[in-house]
Amino acid sequence: MKKRLTFITILMLFCSTMFGQHFATPRAYQYNMTVLGTISINGEEQKRSDIEIAAYCGDELRGTATPFHVDLGTDEIYPFLLTIGSNLNSSEEIRFKLRDLTSGKEYGSEYTLIFKKDGIIGSEENPQNIDFTPMYWDENDVVIYESTMNVFAFININDQLQDRADLEIAAFCGDELRDIARPVFATKPQRYVTVFTIQGNEEANQTITFKLYDHSGNTPESLMPLESDYTVDFEVNGVIGRENPITLNFACPIAQIKETEEYFYTLAEAVEAATGGQTITLLKDAEGSGVVINKNVTIDFGGFTYTFVSPAVGSTGTQTLGFQILKDNTVTLQNGTLNVAEAARTDFAMLIQNYADLTITDMTLNGDNLDRYTIKDYDYSYVLSNNSGEVYIGGNTQILANPGAVEGDGHYGVAFDVCKYANYTAPVVTLGESVTVQGKVEVTGGQLYTNAALNAVVKKTVKGSTKGWGTLSSPTAEGNVVFSTSTGHDFYQYVESADLEWNYIGGDFNSYEMTVGRGYLYANEATTEVSFEGTLNYQDVNYTLSYTPKDLAGFNFIGNPFTHNITAAHLSGNKTKGYYVVGEDGTFQVRETTSETIAPMQAILVQAKEEAGNLTIKKTARATQTREASNGALEIVVANTDYSDVAYVSFNDGVGLEKIGHQNASAPLVYVTAEDKKFAIATMKQNVNEIPVSFVAKTMGQYTISVEAVDCEFNEMYLTDRMTGEKVNLLLEDYTFVATSNDNADRFVISFGTTKPESVAENFIYINNGNMIINNIEGNAVVRVLDVLGRPVAEYNVTESANISTATLSSGVYMIQMYDNNGVKVQKIVVE
Repeated sequence: MKKRLTFITILMLFCSTMFGQHFATPRAYQYNMTVLGTISINGEEQKRSDIEIAAYCGDELRGTATPFHVDLGTDEIYPFLLTIGSNLNSSEEIRFKLRDLTSGKEYGSEYTLIFKKDGIIGSEENPQNIDFTPMYWDENDVVIYESTMNVFAFININDQLQDRADLEIAAFCGDELRDIARPVFATKPQRYVTVFTIQGNEEANQTITFKLYDHSGNTPESLMPLESDYTVDFEVNGVIGRENPITLNFACPIAQIKETEEYFYTLAEAVEAATGGQTITLLKDAEGSGVVINKNVTIDFGGFTYTFVSPAVGSTGTQTLGFQILKDNTVTLQNGTLNVAEAARTDFAMLIQNYADLTITDMTLNGDNLDRYTIKDYDYSYVLSNNSGEVYIGGNTQILANPGAVEGDGHYGVAFDVCKYANYTAPVVTLGESVTVQGKVEVTGGQLYTNAALNAVVKKTVKGSTKGWGTLSSPTAEGNVVFSTSTGHDFYQYVESADLEWNYIGGDFNSYEMTVGRGYLYANEATTEVSFEGTLNYQDVNYTLSYTPKDLAGFNFIGNPFTHNITAAHLSGNKTKGYYVVGEDGTFQVRETTSETIAPMQAILVQAKEEAGNLTIKKTARATQTREASNGALEIVVANTDYSDVAYVSFNDGVGLEKIGHQNASAPLVYVTAEDKKFAIATMKQNVNEIPVSFVAKTMGQYTISVEAVDCEFNEMYLTDRMTGEKVNLLLEDYTFVATSNDNADRFVISFGTTKPESVAENFIYINNGNMIINNIEGNAVVRVLDVLGRPVAEYNVTESANISTATLSSGVYMIQMYDNNGVKVQKIVVE
C-alpha cells in the first residue's frame, strides 16, 4: 500500500505541473492527513483530470489536488490524493471546493471531515467519494480589495434555522460581489455557521447586503436567489458575530404565477397580480393571512398546505374568513390543504366563503382550528360556505368540520352550507362520488347534488299569510320536520281515497313525521321556519300511488325528496299527463311540459291512472324524455287583475289531467270538457274542428282569454262566446269579456280553419282615387282592415267585387284580410 501511495503521489505532482493550480498554493503546516477519493458532480462520477479539489478550514486553504487516470483493464477511474495540513492535532472541520480547470466554474460540497493528525480517509479498494454541486455565484467575480472584514452568521429561511451545508450565501456591495461562503459545521455551538471574509476598503458608505441560493434542488429556494433585509456597514478588519453569530434571515417565495414565472412572497400578492384566469402555484407549505379573491384564477397548491394566520378577511365587522371569493368570478382550488394555525383559531369562523363559480378538486379543507365560536357570540364554524355560483367539489376532496364542535355544547361545526345570499343567484353545489364530508351540511337556499348519505340540516321559510299557501316535502330519510313556532299550523295532506280529499293535520305542535316522497300543504299566519334534520335522500325514492274509482280519482300529492330541482322527466310511473303546483295564492296551477322545475321540498299534485302502482321519483332524469308536443298544443289562459288560470289541449296520445278546484275560493277556473269530464290537460286528435272551453268566474268582473298555439297547422282559430254571440280570431287578438259567478260554465267554443293561405302571384287589391278596388271575389267574402298592431279597424261583407273608400282611415300602414271561398288572402296597403 505504501508503494501504491508513493506512486500516486508522483502522479499527482505530474498532474499538478501539467494542468497548473488555479487554487492558491497552500502554505506548509506542522501536521498532515490524507484523503484518497473520487469526485462526483450532482451524483455523477467524474472521469477526467481537468478539475481541481481544494480543502479549506474556514477561508484558509489547506490543500489541493487533481485527479489522475488509472486504467483497471475492464474499467478506469480518476482518483485524487489530497494532503491536508493543520497546525493542530485534531478538531478542525475541513470543507471542500471544486474548480473546473477548463471553464473556471466552481462547485461546493456538503461533505466535511474533522482533521486528524496522520489520518487517512479512503483506500485503494474503497476511495472516499465527494459529491459537488455547482456554485451559483463565481469566485472569479469576487472583487478583491486591500482590506477585509469577517462576519459569522447563522442562516434562517422564513425565520426557520437552516442547519445544513447545501446553501451558498453571497455578500454584495451594490451589485459588486464581495464574498461567497457556505455554512460549515462548528463544534461550538454544534451548529452550521457561515463565515464571510468580505472584501472592502476605507471608503465610506459601503453597505453590505446578502443573498442566498439553496443547492438542495427540491425547494423553492432552489429556483431563485433569496434576499435578506439584514445589512452591515463595512469596517476595515472588522469582526461581527465571532462569539455570538448574527442571524441572516432570508425570505423565500411561496407562490408563482405559472404563465409569467413571477415569484411572490405571499399568496395575497400573487392573487393581486394574477390576471386573465392565470394559474398560481404554491411552492411550499406556507402560512399567510386571509385572502380576498375577486378575479378569475386557479390556485394549484401542488400538494402543499396553506395555513391561515391572522388577520382574517371579510366584510366590515365580520372579518372571520380565510378565503373570501367574490361573485362574477370563476375560481379553481386544487391539489392541497387549507387549515388555520393553532394560534389564530379564535379569529377564524370560515375557511372559505364563496359567491363565485368555484371548482374544488383533490383538496383537504381542514376546519379543526375554526374555533371563533368559543370566545365570541357565534355558535357555528363553517369550513366552506356557498352563497352563490355554480360549485363543483370533486376528486378526493375532504371537507372536515371541527370535530369538537359537531355535537358540543350548543355549538356545531358545519362542513359546508348551501345558502342563497340576498338577491344573488342561488348557489348550485355538486359533490363528486369520492368526496369525504365530516360534520353537518346545511341547506337553506339553492341546490345540492350529492351521491352520499350526508348528515344535514335543511331549512325552508314559509312566509306568514292569511291567504297564501306553501308546500312541504321531506329531503331527509327520517322525514321529521321541526317548526319554529308551535301554534297556528294549517297543515294538510291529500288523501286520495277519502271523500274529503284534503285531510287537516295541524293545529298546535312543534314537529311532525312526514312520509318521504309525499307532499303536504302548509300555511301559518306567522312566518315559520321549518327544519329537516337527518340523512339526505340521495337515491331514487319510490312512492305508492293511490287510485280509488270516484270523481277526480287518482290524485296524489307528492313532493320533491331531494335537495336539488327535478322536473316531470324525473317521475316514472303510471300517471296522466302534467301535474299541478300550488301557487302562493292558493291556486292549483297546471304544468303541461317536462321542462319546468320542481324545487327542493316543493309538492305537486299528480293524477294516477287506474292501474296506479309505484311512482319512482328519480334522482336523475330519463335521458330520452322530451317535450310531448310534437303534434301541437294549445295553452288557454283566462285572467283578471288578481288571478289567472290555465288549461291545455294536447294533440298527442295519452291520458289527460282532470281539473280540480282551487284552495282559493276567489280564483277562476278554465277547463276543457271531454267525455263528460273536466280536464286541465285534455288530449285530442289533430283533426278536431271544435273544442268546448268552460269557464267559471268566482267573482264578477272583467276577464281576458288568450290562446297560444304551439306547432299547430291552423291558419284560423276563432273563439265564439255563446252568451254574447261574439266571434274573434284568436290568432290576431285576445278576447275580453264580463262574467259573473252565475254564468253558464259552458260558454266558449274554439273552432279551427285548416286551409292554408293561397300563394298569389300578384296583389288582389289596388288603390285608385282613395278607394280600395277588389275584383275576382269567389262567393260571399269578409274583408277586414287591421292596424299594424293587428287590431281590427273595419270589417266589410262583399260579393264578386268591392270598392271600399279609405277616407275613414288615418294615414298609415294597414293589413287587409279577405276571406272567401278560395281561402284567406292578406295584403299590406299604405294610406296617405
